[in-house]
Amino acid sequence: MKKESQELILKIIGIFLIVFAVFAITYAGYRGMPDLIFWFCYLGMFIIGIGCLTKNDSLIASQINLIAGFLIFWIADFFYIFIADKTLFGITNYFFEEALILPRIITLEHFFLLPLSIYALYLVKLKTKDFWKISILQAMIIFAILRIFNISEYNVNCSFYSCVSFIPNNSFYILNWFIIVFAMIFITNFILVKLFYKNSKE
Repeated sequence: MKKESQELILKIIGIFLIVFAVFAITYAGYRGMPDLIFWFCYLGMFIIGIGCLTKNDSLIASQINLIAGFLIFWIADFFYIFIADKTLFGITNYFFEEALILPRIITLEHFFLLPLSIYALYLVKLKTKDFWKISILQAMIIFAILRIFNISEYNVNCSFYSCVSFIPNNSFYILNWFIIVFAMIFITNFILVKLFYKNSKE
């Protein structure tokens, strides 16, 4: 693919993700749910869009680290409910209960965000290996903001209690949260480096 075509595709992806993120965040504020801005997916969508426009591989990859695990669980739960008509993890029930069309449209980002982000990273080329540092720092800052200011109404990023049945709510939940999130970050980081870093050196 020609360089000009790649740059055009990156711009289109970047603008689309930024516009969609701004729309989602604005609508959340309109509905009286400004807390949702702290979801990894919402912030990640915006930052990945910036990364596409600036061709910054670290920005794109660091956000994939944060969103990949959550999105995989979300998509698995969605299709399980859709096919089996019963919940698997209980994290996508709201989609089937929500009556308004706009929230459902916004929720579609769970399906396109990860593939678009991975494709954008493929086009930009991965030039670094330690983008996990950005992911870790961002996760810690967001978690701290949510807990310090007690932004708990919507349990954003499952920061206050478990979103899935197989992770218990107990006195060790905060420790478990960090272990799980950090594990997802490092596993995703490892996979991205294996898939894309070598290609950038060829």
